[in-house]
Parts: sequence; structure tokens; C-alpha cells
Amino acid sequence: MVIVATVFVVSAIPGSNMLFVMTHGARHGLRHSTATMAGCLAALVLMLAVSAAGLGVFLEAWPRLISSGWA
Repeated sequence: MVIVATVFVVSAIPGSNMLFVMTHGARHGLRHSTATMAGCLAALVLMLAVSAAGLGVFLEAWPRLISSGWA
């Protein structure tokens, strides 16, 4: 849940993706900027899924890491 909240906060902060969508919209119109925005959102969802999967693997291995003396 914390990861999802963090992703929503990070995606709401104006940055390079927002500037890219605005510039693309100014040059090519609403239809193309909507497609660009959907692509940026799809990439964000993919990064969220990959990050959550990696965190899940780490948390599953945590008891083994503790018992092996890693921490």
C-alpha cells in the first residue's frame, strides 16, 4: 500500500513526463497528447508492478536472510 501511495504522489508531481506530454500536445494536438499520456501512465504502472514484485521477493527472503546472519 505504501508503494502505491508513493507512486501516486510521485506521478502527481510535475516533472519530465508532464513537460513531455504538454510539449507533445502543443505541437501535435489533443489526440496525440492523449496517446502520449496513456503511454507514460502505462510505463508508470509497469514500473510499479516490477517494483512491487521485487519488493515481494525481498520480503519473502527476509527470514532466511536474518537466520543466515546477513543482517
